[in-house]
Amino acid sequence: MRTILVTGAAGFIGRHLCAALLARGDAVLGVDNFSASAREALPSHPNFTLDEADVADKAQCSRLCRNVNAIVHLAAFSSVPRSLADPAQAQRDTEQSTLALLRAASERLVARFVLASSSSIYGDTKELPVHEDAAPAPKSPYAQAKLASEVHLRQAAPKVDGVALRFFNLYGPGQRADSAYAAAVPIFAWRVLRGEPVTIYGDGNQTRDFLYVSDAVDAILRALDSRRAFAGAPINVASGQAATINELIKLISRAAGRPAQVQHQPERRGDIRASHADITRARQWLAFEPRIALDEGIARTVEWLRHSIGK
Repeated sequence: MRTILVTGAAGFIGRHLCAALLARGDAVLGVDNFSASAREALPSHPNFTLDEADVADKAQCSRLCRNVNAIVHLAAFSSVPRSLADPAQAQRDTEQSTLALLRAASERLVARFVLASSSSIYGDTKELPVHEDAAPAPKSPYAQAKLASEVHLRQAAPKVDGVALRFFNLYGPGQRADSAYAAAVPIFAWRVLRGEPVTIYGDGNQTRDFLYVSDAVDAILRALDSRRAFAGAPINVASGQAATINELIKLISRAAGRPAQVQHQPERRGDIRASHADITRARQWLAFEPRIALDEGIARTVEWLRHSIGK
């Protein structure tokens, strides 16, 4: 039985990943400081251990990396708008935590390190669909900290073999809708279901590459299990399909069975205009193939949120 250290275990991706790891027979050491997540979301399982720790602290990282076989580092500062307001905290929670964890992994001889990176490092690239060799142009402290984390990951090779999964716009059941910084899908769906206005920043023709959470977890599992030496290389993890925000609103309205009341506000600083991934590398290196189409994923998410409202 392998033991996998998962940071950010109580977060949106972390909860789904921990459940998948436990279901297939791995032991999980879940780490979270609960700054943006809830304890009750964590699994109750004999092979799950919770450690409330700060992974930006070197001593705590050294302790956590003892007797683990691999690391999935999901913990990070969670929002582009928040990072613009507090860039120092974004750097600490993202870049510094990655560096501390990599140093501990190197000392403890942890062979595989899967880093949750972000499509935000590309910025407003004109190369669409964007591939991993495109020049990065981060527009926010959040994106800059993710890019710096990737640099540390590459520098840790070959002692620690890591891979940076550049996630695009993830969504699905369990994603928070009750935050000022909530992601687009849950906050839009929540508001449509409640008959509240939906705010779009800009004209709504900006594009995003949405990926259902179970597909993201599948990519992580494949990266953990691969025998390939990644040497810190990045891999886009996305659907490979672009959709506009206006199209997203239509899908949500259809799933909710009611029209959206849309209001527009000026574009926000740090937001990207167009996002669309080339996932050739994920297909070739991980045999990854997205399974959940956007309309199906939105229907599942809206149904989950409908049930949540009814509680």
